[in-house]
Amino acid sequence: MNQPSNRHFSCLWKNLAVFLCLLFGSYLTSKAQQIPASQIVDQLEASIQSKQFDSIKPYLGEHFSVGAYSRPSADGMYQQVINKYHELESLSLVSENKDLHQLEVKYQYKDQDPSISIIQLDQKGKIDRIELFDQLYGLHLNKASKPIGNIPFELVDKKIVVQVHINNHPKVLNMLFDTGADGIGLKKAVADEIGLKVSRQQNTSVVGGTTQVSISSNNTLQLNDKVSLDRQNIAIFPQYDGTLDGLFGGNVMRDYIVCIDFDAKLLRLYTFGKFDYPAGGSIVPMHFTGTASIETAVNIRGQQSMANLTFDTGAGYDIILFGPFVKEHHLLDRFRVESYSTNISFGHTTKTSIGRIDTVMIGNKQLYYPTGTLQHYTDGDEKWSHGDGSLGINIIKQFNVYLNAGSKEFYFVPNQQFGYPSDFWIAQIMYGFEDGKLKVKQLQPGSPAEKSGLLVGDTVEKINGEKANIFEAYDMIKKYQLTWKRVPIKLTLRRGGKKHQLDIANMNM
Repeated sequence: MNQPSNRHFSCLWKNLAVFLCLLFGSYLTSKAQQIPASQIVDQLEASIQSKQFDSIKPYLGEHFSVGAYSRPSADGMYQQVINKYHELESLSLVSENKDLHQLEVKYQYKDQDPSISIIQLDQKGKIDRIELFDQLYGLHLNKASKPIGNIPFELVDKKIVVQVHINNHPKVLNMLFDTGADGIGLKKAVADEIGLKVSRQQNTSVVGGTTQVSISSNNTLQLNDKVSLDRQNIAIFPQYDGTLDGLFGGNVMRDYIVCIDFDAKLLRLYTFGKFDYPAGGSIVPMHFTGTASIETAVNIRGQQSMANLTFDTGAGYDIILFGPFVKEHHLLDRFRVESYSTNISFGHTTKTSIGRIDTVMIGNKQLYYPTGTLQHYTDGDEKWSHGDGSLGINIIKQFNVYLNAGSKEFYFVPNQQFGYPSDFWIAQIMYGFEDGKLKVKQLQPGSPAEKSGLLVGDTVEKINGEKANIFEAYDMIKKYQLTWKRVPIKLTLRRGGKKHQLDIANMNM
């Protein structure tokens, strides 16, 4: 057996020495970047006593939060606390737990008993949250979470529809649960019918500009006999698309942990606090400022980009990426475009490209070939396009999702819809899976399919003799999108418990 040479040992020692130097240097750099605990406490004391936010700003983490809200909303809430709470005489460091990134501190407010509380630091050693400030806003994360109630919903045309009452009025309102909305909105006709009183006018940002809405204050949203939200502002929309009466969303998320259980068709509400999630899911950080956003990996033909997306149950698509993000990452250069469209809002027209994204990562799960909409960039898009885009209901509904704004996290559990492909067109018809069944989703206007008697919502058992379940595979969808593009379609349907055969002519016939 050959013995290693002295030169070999010398090389090993040199490599080890370099490694140790790099490791030790990295350790020293990391330590140098950490702010001493006493300095953080001193600066917080000075900020509270002087009622100045700017002095503490360098010591706040990127995701600093107060109550359920992250920055920038949390910055204003911090200022509210130091402006209105008791006069602080002293703040002192009691202990430091480096493993948990926590500082235990003692507050002495004028004419108050001393109190001991926790300051939570982030991984960089900056302030992530101040327990006392959370509690002043009603958030007690050290208490056990408790169930509050279950709110039934129906999934109608990709919309989570909940029946509610407002101000004890007997009219049952069909409302969209829209996590992309930070409050409640109602049609004007409905608001007039239930007697809402206008308190003020307010400008609201929209794509391409602003619009003015009326605001009614101090209302009660009744989700069921036991669960109500008091002191609610309601925006009154001059126009609201669709048959629904209005929407609500972020106003529930800021008060409760909300589980959207698509399998049981329930919104499950819990108090904020220590919560045990069910097995089989994954935690993803949340940024909450009235609406929730999620950071996810988007892969287009081998190029992966991290996108900060609004988590939007009110959006009836898979995923949309806004113009500034598309431009920055040159996504249109690689995107396989299947069709083009335009978005028009308040005189602002945006061209969009529609096609398939290779993968989107949600927690520890990859979703393959969702439909992506990429907006083309135009000057001024940065004024309205907050974030990088939006994650819509077609992806969200594949999970039972826990929205925990108090702990700044989502929890995603794959449900019975997980893994099914996004809605897809073959010839004149858009199809999609619901509860494991292939459904007709949309018909091309003016096409033979539209005139054939085929209805949106019909269950499709066979297409040209091929069983519906083969379309669970994206490769089969691509194959038949090409081969059936210009041929007659023979459908086997089930409608009202009865089987039907339907022949649909070629578009060119």
